[in-house]
Amino acid sequence: MQQNGIVHVGVLGILVISLFAIVYLGANTNGNGGKSAGAQNIASSYAAGQNAAADNQPVSGNRQAADNTTANAANGGQIVGNDRDAHGCIGSAGYSWCGAKGKCIRVWEEPCLAPGSLRILTEEFPPLNYKAADGTITGEATEVVLEIERRLNKSDTIEMKNWTDAYSVTLAQSDTVLYTTARTPERESSFKWVGPVASFDMVFYANSSSNLAVPNLSYAKMAKSVCAQSEDARAQYLLDNGFDNVDLQMNDAQCAQRVYLGQDDLWFGSSQVYNMTLQKAGLPSSSLRAVYVANKTDTYIAFNRQISDEVVKQWQDALDAMKADGTFDAIARRYSQGTNKSAGTS
Repeated sequence: MQQNGIVHVGVLGILVISLFAIVYLGANTNGNGGKSAGAQNIASSYAAGQNAAADNQPVSGNRQAADNTTANAANGGQIVGNDRDAHGCIGSAGYSWCGAKGKCIRVWEEPCLAPGSLRILTEEFPPLNYKAADGTITGEATEVVLEIERRLNKSDTIEMKNWTDAYSVTLAQSDTVLYTTARTPERESSFKWVGPVASFDMVFYANSSSNLAVPNLSYAKMAKSVCAQSEDARAQYLLDNGFDNVDLQMNDAQCAQRVYLGQDDLWFGSSQVYNMTLQKAGLPSSSLRAVYVANKTDTYIAFNRQISDEVVKQWQDALDAMKADGTFDAIARRYSQGTNKSAGTS
């Protein structure tokens, strides 16, 4: 009898649960394939967000869907497409209005420039490019760039950034130009090139109080560590030549300080930037000594690959004309008189 009672209770429980499920589902269906109203609303809202964001740019469906999902989560659940500005740009999808181009853009993908304009970037690398006392950007390579612009009837603004940021932006952003850039095999297919506009050497520096001798690259490889600027052609040179003791830092001044303090044995620098680097590091010019000149390389103006071949050719033709009429050599002579010779030749 106890077993029969258990069976009766079990059957009754199943019937009650089944009835409850039927009532619940019936109350939450709207006749559209049995899909709940909540699920319908979520799907509809997501689709609306997709369509609204897609109105800004003709990007692929997969990419736009991913952008919408990310932006929706970042907005704390706000549906993408509900935050259009006066121009119809959807901020939550990363778009803002660019008056110069007359459209909504995402500034990390393209700069807000008038048609035909370029965003020109450079770094502090004297005497090729640096800021003068009055804050203007000048230098040997800068004068070459400005003269090219003058001959092409252009007046694009030059911005100074740290090297890592400038390099990354030029890779990613259309209408962007970077100088001065060493043209290496690893970078060849990443940019379009105009040049050469200058050259610089690659020099190993040690602490002046050190007796470390570096007659060739093999000796440099045996050092405890060699400091080099991240994303720089000199760092790439070390890696290409099999160095496994490279200490990458954000800038040359940090490397100079680390060698002075004994944290690194060597700094892989350049005689062109030696004096300015030690000044930035707060060190006297006698703090380090050059121990080995490893290489000399030409530098170029690097163009984002989306810039037309016609524009790149115009720049190269203007540079070639400068070299033919003596303007290029005249600029180089003015700066060669002030270049630090002793640091890179001992």
